[in-house]
Amino acid sequence: MLNISHNLLEQNLKAKTKNIFTITTVKIVKEPLFQFIVIGAIVFAFYSFIKGSYVDENYAIQITKSEVEAMIDKWMAQMKRPPAREEIDIFLEDYVQREILFREAKAMGLDKNDMVVKNRMLQKIDFLTNDLLVAANPTDAEALKYFNDSLEKYTIPGKIDFIHIFFNLDKRTFDDAKQSALKVKKSLNNFSMVPNNYFENGDLFILPYEFFNLSKDDVSNKFGQSELSEEIFSLEEKKWSGPFVSSYGMHLVYISNKKSSTTLQFEDVKSDIEDELIKIKRREAKKRLISELKKKYVITYTDDLKAFADSLNLPLKEFTN
Repeated sequence: MLNISHNLLEQNLKAKTKNIFTITTVKIVKEPLFQFIVIGAIVFAFYSFIKGSYVDENYAIQITKSEVEAMIDKWMAQMKRPPAREEIDIFLEDYVQREILFREAKAMGLDKNDMVVKNRMLQKIDFLTNDLLVAANPTDAEALKYFNDSLEKYTIPGKIDFIHIFFNLDKRTFDDAKQSALKVKKSLNNFSMVPNNYFENGDLFILPYEFFNLSKDDVSNKFGQSELSEEIFSLEEKKWSGPFVSSYGMHLVYISNKKSSTTLQFEDVKSDIEDELIKIKRREAKKRLISELKKKYVITYTDDLKAFADSLNLPLKEFTN
């Protein structure tokens, strides 16, 4: 009898304890603080899971097969043997260090307003666009038309060898120099050969008295754009001619040898013309590309530059899309 009462009492106590725990748990769950802690724990667990699989691209360094092959090729070209495992590890460590420092420098803005960096980047994008802008091979008709339109470019200029006698207009009047030159010309043309001391019939000259294998441009570079440079290629060979005026003074000229200009044959320069046409087409395509890219940008001038240009009465180019 006593045992039955004790068992009933124990069951009754357990039931009451369970009810009290249930009621307490419900109250705790309904508390905002508890809900906040639970939500925070869930978010933290989710973030920890995501963080383990997510990599920020700004801090991701991926070493490619081509980069390692380039390192090995460079090593073998210099050392004439394959690199050891330890040497490859040094390459990889160096690559990672350089990449990290480069990205940190870029993040700090050290690449901005640096003309060396800017020019290098321009070179790289120029090489890239040249590879991307594929130009169609020119047709034979295009190549022939370019040849006919550019004959001067494919013409070997005429060349001459000549000697001259100089008359200094700083020491003589123009008429005196001309009369002396005409007298010397008449005298020298009576000789079948040019005397060794021919130059003594005139004045001292700061440049040589003999010139060989000069083109018309060469003569202009040496004697200036003058009567002499304009007339010299039309002169008769083996005869004293003149006088002609140059940027130095007055001259008598004797043409000892003359080679006429020669135009190259189309077939001899066809491949060069095709290469040139491809370059032209790429330049035109690049120009169109830049024109399209420019439409994305708004180009303006700072107020201080505008004021500076106005002070110099220098109109600035207007950029319109």
